[in-house]
Order: sequence, then structure tokens, then C-alpha cells
Amino acid sequence: MANNENNTSKEEDIIGKAYQDQDENSLDLKQEEKFDKEENNSPSIESVFDDIFVDITTSDKAEEELIDIEETSNTNIVFESGLNEIIEDASLDVIEEDNNVDRHKVKLTRELELFHEGRIKELEEQIKEYNTKYQKLEDKIQEYQEKNQGLIEKRTELEEVVKSFEEKTNLLEESKKEFNERSEQLQGSKEEFSDRSMKLQEAREQFMNLSRQMEEKKIDLEKRENNIEKRQRTVNKEKFDFEKNKIEFEKIKLDYEMGKADLEINLQKLDTKNYEKEPKDDEYKEIIVEKEKEVRGKEEILNDLLQQLMIEGGFNSCYLIDGKGMLISEYSKTKFDTVAIGAMFSLMSTNLLRTVNSLDLLELKHFKFTSANGEFMVRNISIMNYERNFILLAYYDESNSFIPKLEQNFDRKTMKRLVKSAKKDFYSFGNGKKISWILDNLVEKVNFLKQKSQMMERDIEAIRLDALSTTSNKIKGLFEI
Repeated sequence: MANNENNTSKEEDIIGKAYQDQDENSLDLKQEEKFDKEENNSPSIESVFDDIFVDITTSDKAEEELIDIEETSNTNIVFESGLNEIIEDASLDVIEEDNNVDRHKVKLTRELELFHEGRIKELEEQIKEYNTKYQKLEDKIQEYQEKNQGLIEKRTELEEVVKSFEEKTNLLEESKKEFNERSEQLQGSKEEFSDRSMKLQEAREQFMNLSRQMEEKKIDLEKRENNIEKRQRTVNKEKFDFEKNKIEFEKIKLDYEMGKADLEINLQKLDTKNYEKEPKDDEYKEIIVEKEKEVRGKEEILNDLLQQLMIEGGFNSCYLIDGKGMLISEYSKTKFDTVAIGAMFSLMSTNLLRTVNSLDLLELKHFKFTSANGEFMVRNISIMNYERNFILLAYYDESNSFIPKLEQNFDRKTMKRLVKSAKKDFYSFGNGKKISWILDNLVEKVNFLKQKSQMMERDIEAIRLDALSTTSNKIKGLFEI
């Protein structure tokens, strides 16, 4: 009995101890559950972890907390091992008890095993949760370390930028010094340029004075040339008048000689023996000499007419041929023109005569015949009571565009108007004031009118055709005498 009581008391002690341990464990579980609930229900868990991360980046507190977490997990494991040992000891003591105690023991053991299995699962879940949080914390630490590394790299880049900026600043300082030096040099060059500009201005003024003097001399030379040309035109005009008078005299002389010859022929034809008279040898010689003089005079007149045509029309050479191509007279500027155009004339005479003969001589007045180097102006001359027609041929080079200008002189009305204007200017000022200005004004008017009316330009083609027509009429009149 005593043994049974002892066993019963031991069993009760064991059960009471187990329930006490269970109550303690339940209280611990309740506290842990409460802690877990508070932790899960806390809205600032992320901020807590952020604060923990800040503490980790600034101090070693995080490592200590991790060490505490590991120690608590080890404590739970030690608790489980101690509990198992107690259970094993109790089971050894209870083996000797009765079967009821065994059943109670088995039941209690089963309950304790179930309880500890649940507790172990809860602890495992907590460990997993802590591991998850720890892993998140490590990820955040890694992320912040990467950000910190990026900040370090940016800091390095900024240091390089600052260094580059300092180098550029130094270069700018050097450039500023060089700019100041060059500015000083440019200032000196500017002063030198100003001195040279003054010298150039003086040289320019001297040049302008020389140019003005040259212009005055040029005007004097032009006046002299105009006077020379005027005299030359006067000489040419007098020469032309002389030739004209000479032609008229020759015409009168020729009329007289022809009348005299006709009279002698008529006298010879008279069939009167009483008055028949044989000419002497001296008389025959005189008749032959007169005929030669007549022919020689026509050649000179033709030569002069061709020369006048060449001058008035600006031709290089002039020719007079008959309808069969025989050269009657020619005149050229130079011997070279004579030789060159003579050779060219022999080449083109056939085509020229064919062209002239293919046209009606009465309708043909003038036309152009183009050669390799220039142009021929052709004019047909038909003479009454003459077996052959004449062809007046004038050659000019394409580059020769010089034509003498027609001179015009002041008429009496113009001169009276100038004198009247000068008198009006003179009397309008009175007492002889500004006489020099009046005279200068008069001189300017006269010079202007001279330049305006001294020369009159004409069309080159019209001038040449007019000269060709005038010369052909003179030749026709010469041969129709």
C-alpha cells in the first residue's frame, strides 16, 4: 500500500509537474502569440526594418541582433532536449507502476508529444518567418550596398569632373593671359595701322592730284587730236573738192577733144577733092598722144575715186572690173592687202561673175559676197552705148568697224543764241559782277554743244552703201562723157 501511495504520489507529482510545465509553456505560447499578433498587426514594421537597416549601415548593432536571434533559437532547441530527457526519466520510473499508471503515462506522453510537435511546428514556422525577414533584410542590405557603391562611383565621377573643371579653369586662365598679351600686341598694331593709314591717305591725295593733272593733260591731248582730225577732215574735203573739180575739168576737156575728133572725122569723110587734105605724120602723132593722155587721165580719176570710196566706207580694198572679169582699176591700203586680195580675187571672180550674170543687170543694184576672211560689197554699173557692164567691188574685213564720222558745224542761229544767253547773264548781274563765272558758264555751253553736234554717228551699213552708190554714179558719169 505504501508503495502504491508512493507511486500514486509520484505519479501525481509528475502529472502536476507536467501540467505546470504545460501551463508555463501555454503562458509562453500565449505571450509569443500575443507578441506575434502585435508584430503582425503593427503598421510600422517596414519602418522598423528601415530603421534597423540604417542602424546596420551606421553601426554593428544588426550583427548583435542576429547573434541574439541565433541564441534564442538554440535555447529553444536545448529546452526541447531537456524536456525529452525529463520525459524519458519519468517513463523509466513509471515502468514499474501498474498498468493504469502506464496508460496514464502513455496518454500523457501522447498529449505531450502532440503538444511539443505543435510547438515545434510553430517554432519552425517562426524560424522560417525570421529567416524570411532575415533574407529580406539581407536583400535590402545588398540593395543599399549597391546604392552605396553607385554613390561611391558617382562621387568618383564627380571628383573627376571637378578635376577636369579645375584643369579647364587653369587652361582658361592661361588663355586669358594669352588674350591679354595679344590685346596689347593688337593695340600696338592698331597704332601702327593708324600711322600707315595716315601715310596712305597722304599718298592717295597725291595720287588724286596726279590723276587730276593727268586728266587735264588728257583733255588737252584730246583737244589737240580733235583739232588734228578736224584739220585732216578739212584737208580730205579740200582734196575731194579738188578731185571733183579735176573730174569736171577732165569731162569738159574730154567733151572738147571728142567734139574735135568727131569734127576731124567728119571732115575726112567729106568727098570733096578740092578740100581733101592728107594729115601729116606730126598730126598723127599728136592724135595718138592725145588718146594716150585721155586713157591715162581716166585711170588716175578711177584710182582717186576708189581711194575716196575706201576712205569714206572704211574698206580695205576697192576694185573695178568689167563683165568678163578683167581688172580695170584697184586701190588697197597696203601692199599686203593688194597681194592677198589679188590672190583671193582670182579665186572668187568666177563665182562672182556667174552670180552677176545670172541676175538681171538692170535689177541688180548691190549685194554682198562673203569670203573666208571678210565680205565683198558688189555694185553693178551699166553704161549707155557701152558693150560691157562694169562691176564695182569693195572688200572689208569683219573686224574693221571704223567709219569716219560726219562733221557738223554750228549754224548762225546757234551762235546767236549763245551770244544772246551770254549777254543776258552778263547784264543780269550788273556792274561786271561774277564775270569769271559768266565766262566759265559760256565756255561750258560752247564745249557741250561742240561735243554734242561736232560728230554725228551713222549706221555702218548705210554709210558703205551710200559711198558705193556715189562712187558708181561718178564712174558711170565718167564713162558716159
